[in-house]
Amino acid sequence: MRFHRPGRLTGSRQSHHLECFTAAGHHGRRNSLLVILLALTLAACAEQGDNIGTGGGGGGGGGGGSLDRVAFSRDVGGQLDLFVILEDGSGLTPLAITADDEIFGAATASDKVVIVRTTGGQEDLSSIDADGSGGETALASTVDEELPVAVTSDNRVIFVRTTGGQFDLFSIPADGSAGEAPLASSADSEFYAGITADDRLLYDRLAGAQTDVYSIFADGSAAAIPLANSADDEVTGGVSSAGRVVYAQTVGAQTDVFSINADGS
Repeated sequence: MRFHRPGRLTGSRQSHHLECFTAAGHHGRRNSLLVILLALTLAACAEQGDNIGTGGGGGGGGGGGSLDRVAFSRDVGGQLDLFVILEDGSGLTPLAITADDEIFGAATASDKVVIVRTTGGQEDLSSIDADGSGGETALASTVDEELPVAVTSDNRVIFVRTTGGQFDLFSIPADGSAGEAPLASSADSEFYAGITADDRLLYDRLAGAQTDVYSIFADGSAAAIPLANSADDEVTGGVSSAGRVVYAQTVGAQTDVFSINADGS
């Protein structure tokens, strides 16, 4: 099985009923009819121009005919259970079937699927091998809510934790081999804004009514770097092809666009 790009969950739980592992920004439609599930999901991925491969000689040269998988939640009497299936419609495999709701959160290059489980309104994270082998590994299970936002090239899951009305960012290895690393956890709220090719997390910090831009390595191995931290509002717009962080700065009624290296240099 190939994962072309790491999966990412953005938006509400209800808007991510179907997921394709090849999607960089997932597109979902809530539908409990399995008979039309595969076509809908593959069409959604194709609309975004993603590579939906069928294996056997593409890209990296590995033959063997491995197929990509589609992850979906089946609605059984109002309960959502998580399954995967090969893109040719074979190999239906249950990943998470409990009394709680389970949906797809992310996929890693190491063939792990991140599960978002909802229990009584609380969302927790776990992971499992994409072929259903082995048991689940708990990644983030607290009294707060956790949702994945990105996966790094070295298979760390970046997630946002909501405590009351405050949002903080953390990361943890997808296999649970180490504890979580706090990336942006302050008295303010921090919002995921992107990730660079060298696995730097970009985030916007909201302090009162002011928003500033920061970066930090996704493993938390170094302190956060303020990229745009003034008395004005700065909001991340993305990362350029040259690896520079693009952000908008608003002064009064005027908004200007700037760029800066992700390491602040």
